[in-house]
Amino acid sequence: MSYMKYCKINEILSKEMELASLEEIAPVILIESLITVFMASSTYYQYPFKIFPMLSYDPAMESWFEEDEPDKDHTKAVWEGLKPNFSNLQKLLEGKKAAMDYRAKQKEREESEKEKEKIGWIFSTIFANSCTIFYFQQ
Repeated sequence: MSYMKYCKINEILSKEMELASLEEIAPVILIESLITVFMASSTYYQYPFKIFPMLSYDPAMESWFEEDEPDKDHTKAVWEGLKPNFSNLQKLLEGKKAAMDYRAKQKEREESEKEKEKIGWIFSTIFANSCTIFYFQQ
């Protein structure tokens, strides 16, 4: 339910910003006013605003939130046996984010090492050839 409200708030805000940019005027809807239509602003900024953007790290969890009535098996699989609440959601998504960040850094390191090996091979080849040329010129 909170996720649907969060999505609706973002949808309205993006449309408002788009219209404002096309007409080059200031947005008419105040963000705080819009949020209070759907939920208390303190609740919005405490949970949905912080946590729901991290759903992109877990597509299965995102699809679970988009379902009208998820079944128990799907709930148990997605939530890894934890009770569905904001604190558990935050723990799960931060874990997924950390795993993705680790994999990205590991891939970056591997690519960097491959690049170093390539540069080292090029340098050693150039150095070997220049030594050979120098030797023949003497």
